[in-house]
Amino acid sequence: MPTKQSDLTNDDYTVKDQNYSTYKNKIDTIEGKVDNIITAGGEPNVLESVKVNNAALTITDKAVNLLVQ
Repeated sequence: MPTKQSDLTNDDYTVKDQNYSTYKNKIDTIEGKVDNIITAGGEPNVLESVKVNNAALTITDKAVNLLVQ
């Protein structure tokens, strides 16, 4: 553990453990995948289709109304 600022070896003055580059690469990969999905028109947690008895319903807006009796 560094005891003074000059012991730090990075520009943001934080201590990075031995797994930092692995974590950073994984985060960068995930960010890239999310960006690609958004660029392709995808949105997280968006209902794309509704089926009743395996038959797709036509959705004209992003609302689903289920009547329970």
